[in-house]
Amino acid sequence: MSRRIGRFVYGTTPTWGTWTPSLGTSQASEVAAEVAASDLGRTCVAEAIRDYDREIDRVDGLVGAAVWVPQADPGMPMAVMVAGSVRGDTEMPTVDEYADELRRPARRRGVKVLDRTVERVDLPVGPAVVETEITASRTSRRVVCGVAWTVFPNGYLDTVQMHFRTSFPDVLDALRGESELMVGSLQIEPDEAS
Repeated sequence: MSRRIGRFVYGTTPTWGTWTPSLGTSQASEVAAEVAASDLGRTCVAEAIRDYDREIDRVDGLVGAAVWVPQADPGMPMAVMVAGSVRGDTEMPTVDEYADELRRPARRRGVKVLDRTVERVDLPVGPAVVETEITASRTSRRVVCGVAWTVFPNGYLDTVQMHFRTSFPDVLDALRGESELMVGSLQIEPDEAS
């Protein structure tokens, strides 16, 4: 029997400031005060929260967003994260099929893939696929690094996705470590109506 995800929770380290997607404007100052020590740092973090919240505003199914500030002083935001669930059905690919699909990515216009890995891992809640990618815009040359987790919780139709992104390639390994901590702490609660 496969159930639906009612809700899920995950832990963060104190270097992450979290907010509810679509409420970034109202929560930005409070969240920034939790992770940045200086006035300038709090201003930068609050601005990053508002910008990212506008970017993710129209994405359905999101339950959490966060900004990573590894050092409270100077308080520079180094990465962002978003988490959500995707409703599944009996036609959903298995974890291995999904990993195979990701290994054959579609070309994206205007984007050059500099490095990319896809691997299957086992977590306490079930198997997952983690995709790590470094891309550059062909027009602006802006580099973006991402770590995307898709978790297939045991006994559930739905998946959990957590996406981490940074524009600082030198922190990608540390960001991957942070993502492993968050995803490793994932706890799933069933939807009682399913």
